Amino acid sequence: MTDACCPNQAFERHPNDEIADIGSADGVEFTIGHCKSCGTKLIHCWVGGGISEGLEVISQEFESRIAAVSDYTKRQELLGLWFNRLS
Repeated sequence: MTDACCPNQAFERHPNDEIADIGSADGVEFTIGHCKSCGTKLIHCWVGGGISEGLEVISQEFESRIAAVSDYTKRQELLGLWFNRLS
């Protein structure tokens, strides 16, 4: 699971922890950031312990929509729905 934005994709987490640490769902942790090479917004999806990980391109709209949900349970539900659509 890697949606490459460019040939030199390099993830860099968002400097604001409140945006970067967006939450978890279905055993997967999510971190918002961007590609250091091309600037595309990315979400890093990973399972603790390094079992599995991947990057997906996201839109500013998606980042803003998820960040606007302050209720952790609702955010978790939205992240889970988004993640399960990837497979």
